[in-house]
Amino acid sequence: VINMRSENRRFPRGRCLVPASHFYEFTGKRSPKDKWRFTKVGEEWFCIAGLWRPVDGAAPAFTMLTCEPGPDVAPIHNRQIVVLDRRQWAAWLNPETAESELLKPSPGGSLKVEKVERPTTKPAKKTASGSPLGRRASPARTDHRSEPHAACERNQD
Repeated sequence: VINMRSENRRFPRGRCLVPASHFYEFTGKRSPKDKWRFTKVGEEWFCIAGLWRPVDGAAPAFTMLTCEPGPDVAPIHNRQIVVLDRRQWAAWLNPETAESELLKPSPGGSLKVEKVERPTTKPAKKTASGSPLGRRASPARTDHRSEPHAACERNQD
């Protein structure tokens, strides 16, 4: 999926809705970059203005349209995907609806922005045998999650 700029363009065919629960943007010049999650306030999911086209011998391809960022996205990124309000979905699918009416930045306060925190603990280093340092691998160890609990066995009588 590649995003596509929507400004000053016509889309007379191939309009589609791309359902999503959230989207991410990243900041920083070096890895690991900061990750930001955007969700639509008051909605479990939303639709992004998209375009699709058939591909011979493969699944159809689609793209998500972008525009200038709204106030919620601008501090994080210089573009944003076009998030449509529910009342705009049918209009977007109608090729007679002017693109300029719908392909706009999201209004301020319509997107919740959260920084995604990275895990703070690092996994234990492993020896060449694959066991964690400081612990001996024990072939007799049992994974108790796969065995019935003794109390469960007693209650089956």
